[in-house]
Amino acid sequence: MKKILLIGHGPQINSASTIVAFPQLRTWSMQRYLQSLGHSVHTIYVDNKEKKLPNADYDVAITAGPFASAYAALSLPDTIPLWLDWPSDPRADLHARLHSTGSLPEPSEQTFVTMLHTLSLRRADAIGVISKRQYWATLSSMIDWRIHDPDIHKKIYTVPIAFDFPFPQTAHNRTEKKNIALAGSINSWFDAQKSFQLLNKIVKELPQINIHIFGGRVSHHITPNCPLQNWHHKQVHHHGWLSNNDFYTSLCKQDIGFWLNHQGVEPLLGSRTRALLFAWMGMDIAASCDTELMQNLCSEKLVWNIRTAEDLSTAMIGRTQHGKKLKEYCRETYSPSAVYAPIGQWLRAPKRYKHPHKDNVSDEIYRLRQTILAIHNSPTWRWGSRLHQLFQNIMGAKK
Repeated sequence: MKKILLIGHGPQINSASTIVAFPQLRTWSMQRYLQSLGHSVHTIYVDNKEKKLPNADYDVAITAGPFASAYAALSLPDTIPLWLDWPSDPRADLHARLHSTGSLPEPSEQTFVTMLHTLSLRRADAIGVISKRQYWATLSSMIDWRIHDPDIHKKIYTVPIAFDFPFPQTAHNRTEKKNIALAGSINSWFDAQKSFQLLNKIVKELPQINIHIFGGRVSHHITPNCPLQNWHHKQVHHHGWLSNNDFYTSLCKQDIGFWLNHQGVEPLLGSRTRALLFAWMGMDIAASCDTELMQNLCSEKLVWNIRTAEDLSTAMIGRTQHGKKLKEYCRETYSPSAVYAPIGQWLRAPKRYKHPHKDNVSDEIYRLRQTILAIHNSPTWRWGSRLHQLFQNIMGAKK
């Protein structure tokens, strides 16, 4: 049994939680898995500025979710082995915002993201990525400074999204396809314009169809004139952000989960939590199939690949329903025990990586950290997002 410090994203999930996103789900799911193995897990949430990294001795540290937890891990003592959960490439996320906002990131923001990427990967002893595609991208990022390591390719593991949600797994028999659900954040990878065009055509052609929009626009990712957010139609219903209980009840009434991706780097490297959420609920999925997860499901003929309004119309009026088979496949393929197995394996003998030029690397990491801090404290620093607030909390906790 190991004594584990889990650095994740909160707040903790409960029945009243709203805006439960991937970082929280990843933290919640990983904590449950680690505890099921019998490990002692102390979880801290980077969202809470009152929580400092504890001084107690831990055998290992594990991060859960994207970049804020990774940055917090940089304050760990140098002797603690670190499993870095790296379920998205921050540079790809930044690139995605070009599509959704039409504006370039601030130079300071771009520098910050690049340095965070470099510094986090250099501190890690093992890295978990969200897809096999991201495995190759991460390996390429690491090879410059770890080229002397013959086992560099063995330090990166593919850890997809787990089929694990804080909702009951009850059977929902859907005999009709009348309700299309959009659930979660309308953010930088989400093609809101094309989604609106396709759905608007569908409601005109199929008057029995209703569109239900749960969640909403992420302000720093999507322009204020998002057509979906401002769409008023008798067949379109805006629910906003609901409590977990209310969201589950409402989702039980939905038939098909829908989204469209912008083309770009993010869907090539990333994944889609909502795909597994819809599968968990026994729903059909009609969506873009360019992420690795969706390509896997599409190759099994378990989802509808949507490119045009005609594709979506076919999914809605066709008699074929995938929900039951989709749920069974995801339960078997993406179960926590299958997905997190590499973490369990690494925990049997975690080791702190010893760089042959440790002093030089330590000096470089220190310089990178100081540069990141200087950028963050500069008068030109304007991230303007929830992530900015997370970093403010982390910075405050260190003082």
